[in-house]
Amino acid sequence: MFNKMKVIGGASLLALSFGANAAPVDLFSTNQGAYVDNTKDGTDTGTIINSGPGGSVGAADPTILGGNRDLYVSKISDNNGDQATRTATASVSGGVFDFSTSTGTTGRAQIQWDGAEATNAIDHTGLGGLDLTFGGTQNAFSIGVVFSDAGFNFKITAYTDATNYTEVTITSNAHDVPATTSIPFSAFLLGSGSYLGGTVVVNQVGAGGDLTKLGALVVDIDQLGLKTSLDLTLDQVTTVPEPSVLGLMGIGLLAAGYSRGKKAKLAV
Repeated sequence: MFNKMKVIGGASLLALSFGANAAPVDLFSTNQGAYVDNTKDGTDTGTIINSGPGGSVGAADPTILGGNRDLYVSKISDNNGDQATRTATASVSGGVFDFSTSTGTTGRAQIQWDGAEATNAIDHTGLGGLDLTFGGTQNAFSIGVVFSDAGFNFKITAYTDATNYTEVTITSNAHDVPATTSIPFSAFLLGSGSYLGGTVVVNQVGAGGDLTKLGALVVDIDQLGLKTSLDLTLDQVTTVPEPSVLGLMGIGLLAAGYSRGKKAKLAV
């Protein structure tokens, strides 16, 4: 059995939708990988993936935020030693982002949208101060969960620069039916927001990440290598006008706090 994470989307996958227009974060229409790591490194849980394989695609690609995508994967643990047949894998193909780990194996994947620097290092100002809200017309991420047979962890980090950023780390419960959730941009601010189904702890470093002056956007999937036996499909990750009822609706999101930086709970 494999742990598996998919992001499926067609024309609007991981897209930023501004009014009637769509400006993609990533349509995943540009193939990449597969990258396969069969050697565990239990210490590869830091800000970036150091020991796992990966690479970069895009050259002013209009379907990718900043024209370029960096994708890396790392095998974190193996409950049967370190068998080469047990792997962590990440790829983009045919409009789908796939992340999977073999039975008894944990791993992490990281996607970076940070301009054209094309390495595993994060260029914290690579997007050049992009206004992700498009003048305040968009103020929430919308995430469709098609299926998840177990909980899954992911972290979204919005950088203004290297010393000012906000991390939102989220753990979702299992779902056997499709559901849609809204994460308002206000979740990236301390002490704001109310959520159905869980408590969100936001970590702010420096002045925090300013989504109107975005330098880089990074998504980590199971950064600490905590999850095994997972099948997950995500669909329709977009930015939208915030709904009248704020909520991480339907997937019961719980955010894990970090040991450093300022933290604040958003009341349930």
